[in-house]
Amino acid sequence: MKAEQQRQEQKHSKQLEELRSRHDVTMQELQQMQNEKRHMLIEHETQKLKEIDEQHQRELREWREKLRPRKKKLEDEFQHQLQDQEQFYAMSHVNNEPVPYAVTSVPALSY
Repeated sequence: MKAEQQRQEQKHSKQLEELRSRHDVTMQELQQMQNEKRHMLIEHETQKLKEIDEQHQRELREWREKLRPRKKKLEDEFQHQLQDQEQFYAMSHVNNEPVPYAVTSVPALSY
């Protein structure tokens, strides 16, 4: 009876050791998988950030390219308005109407 109990204890002890060993192997495999997935996620996020940054750079470049024509258009429009005002107030002055104020020039916009 005692020998049988000792044999059962050894058997259970061996099974427990095998389970712990399998557990350790499984944990290592899971940690390796988690590390690989983390690495893939980091690569994916880095790629997305790179694409977003490139898109932003393209948009900024396009905005800068369009800036000068927009500025020129605004300056031309302001100049036209200034000429219209000068012409209007010059005509009023000819009719002996008082000139409320004189506009001599509009400072150029600078960027």
